Amino acid sequence: MNYYRIFKQGWEVVQRHNTLEEAQSVADSLPDGPYTVEYLEPYVAPTQVERLPMDTAFCQNLISEFLTDNRSVGTTQEQRNTLMTKFQTILQFAQVGDIATINATLPGIATDEIFTQVRKDKYMSMIVDYLSQF
Repeated sequence: MNYYRIFKQGWEVVQRHNTLEEAQSVADSLPDGPYTVEYLEPYVAPTQVERLPMDTAFCQNLISEFLTDNRSVGTTQEQRNTLMTKFQTILQFAQVGDIATINATLPGIATDEIFTQVRKDKYMSMIVDYLSQF
């Protein structure tokens, strides 16, 4: 993969693509074209050490999103206790930035009236989107 810049008159986006042709195909699919595509540099995956601050920041964001969703639906003390028990392992992995283990564990968490399938899908999508950038 390489980084390509797709741009036109003051608008631009930098994306990773396998080839210039792939980047050009994306540019051609944008409205109000034509857009110019320019090769920038090869993609170099960050090391696990370099990823640590990114992973921990993502996990903190994921926790905040989960807590915000809990507050928006309203929970009783009993429901909060159940959620804490249910997500204890996930929380421990989130606190150390272990997104791969969260990704493997979260599908096995049962849904309920608070942790709905919609919410589960939302968090899984966030995780998959985050991991796909590496």
